[in-house]
Amino acid sequence: MKYIAFYDDEAHLYEKRSVAPSAANVVRYMAEVMSDCTAVEIISPSRTLLPKGFFKSRKTQITDKITLLQPFTFGVRTAIGRLLSAIQIRLWLFFYLLKNCKRGEKIIAYHSLSTMSVIKAVKKIKKLNVVLEIREIYADVKNKDNAKEYDFFKLADSFIFPTTLMNEKINKINKPTVIATGIYKPEPRLSKKIDDGRLHIVYAGNLNPAKGGAFAAIEAGKYLNDKYHLHILGYGSEADINNITNNISNQANACTISYDGCLHGEDFNRFLQSCHLGLSTQNPTGAYNDTSFPSKILTYMANGLDVLSIRIPAVEKSPVGDYVFYYDNQAPEEIAKIILSYNPTNSSDKYDLLEKLDHKLREEIFDLLNS
Repeated sequence: MKYIAFYDDEAHLYEKRSVAPSAANVVRYMAEVMSDCTAVEIISPSRTLLPKGFFKSRKTQITDKITLLQPFTFGVRTAIGRLLSAIQIRLWLFFYLLKNCKRGEKIIAYHSLSTMSVIKAVKKIKKLNVVLEIREIYADVKNKDNAKEYDFFKLADSFIFPTTLMNEKINKINKPTVIATGIYKPEPRLSKKIDDGRLHIVYAGNLNPAKGGAFAAIEAGKYLNDKYHLHILGYGSEADINNITNNISNQANACTISYDGCLHGEDFNRFLQSCHLGLSTQNPTGAYNDTSFPSKILTYMANGLDVLSIRIPAVEKSPVGDYVFYYDNQAPEEIAKIILSYNPTNSSDKYDLLEKLDHKLREEIFDLLNS
């Protein structure tokens, strides 16, 4: 099964390809779920974000049943160079699919603005059966007209969505659908909770100010005392990271706040597992909140954390909605108030729920891929 999605393996992270860690984690999990019933080839049309260097195309064996295919890529310094690099990646994907897809073959495509035109063209030529995995409506994130995206969604023969709300919004004619909220599988225990007399709180994710989650967490830290340590983990541009570190250094309060970098794989899981409470504090006014599910919530739960989230329908109506702590107003005092009243819970019930959801998803993906 060909799975077109942005992913990279840990051994080659030095190439700094255009792969968001949060999305890559979901892609890896979904590939593992799919591999229960078929071999999976992840086709990752990713390019390096470095200003120089040349990196060869490669095929990497991820597991016995999962392989990763990536194109050659080269570093660029200019806007024209970035345009040429993006065109090169699209051409590589187009000709690879054209050559290697059989007529009428079923493929899975993780929705990306950068691959829409290629998927659309190859589907038309090869009459492909496309399972479209949609995690976000990007026009909603960027507050732009979404007509082009919705036109692209029409080509799908079936869908994978994170929420029933997104299914209701996009899938008007009830095409076959699986709801896969995120990573259900509990992670192996690698670390114990920090036991230093303080509660350790973590925000992990995108540091882009547009989503605002990291900044909301830091602002809430102003209202916490010396019994708390707030950790910020995440990825973003150099400017985003500088904004975060500057905001932290400008805080003068009893609560310890630290930026702990961008971690991957077991290092990431180990760090999360040492904390007590995970924050999902993104801006609730964005249109994307109506349909998309913050993947960090399940990542926290899979690593044994309790979760505090802004109260939005996509989370409340999700399969894990009853296991989340909520705040109602995007104000630092409100977030801090809930944190101050929080007491750690027993995570065994969350593990049981995740295992049941994981088992159910594997059955539904099997049915979707074999229908």
